[in-house]
Amino acid sequence: MEILKSIEKFDGTGDIVSWLAQVKVIASIAKVENVALYMPLLLKGDAYAVFQHLSEKQKGCYDSIETAMKRAFSMSIFAAFGRMSSLVWSGGSVDVFLAELKSLAAIAKANEDAVRCAFVLGMPPHVSSVLQATPEIETMQIESILQISRALLVHATTNLSCVV
Repeated sequence: MEILKSIEKFDGTGDIVSWLAQVKVIASIAKVENVALYMPLLLKGDAYAVFQHLSEKQKGCYDSIETAMKRAFSMSIFAAFGRMSSLVWSGGSVDVFLAELKSLAAIAKANEDAVRCAFVLGMPPHVSSVLQATPEIETMQIESILQISRALLVHATTNLSCVV
């Protein structure tokens, strides 16, 4: 299948959960019925070694392969929560920042309140303090907080460019 070549081989490093999600999406688009048949072609290094140690029955079942890969290469619930609670926005897209928080929250089994807090506290101090002072921020939908954050960041950037 030509479309499967667009999937980068997984070697045991990186985000296994996102990689597996990408495999599912591309397999769905390509109308691949048994993804398990193609998994050996999509793995290398340590990930391929984990695959090799599965039983023949497990190798033929995508769910078994997915479980083995997640067990071997996923972040622990504690590591995910620790990373989520200490993650800070690095100046890229706030949407990407929120997506990373949500991904970590899924692994950590954290609820939307935890994501909201991590998002607000992960923003630069001038944005975080305004967000914390926003009425009803504790119950606001994360998408609304995201919009406010974008506006605050654009406003801060505009003000800084005027000073320079």
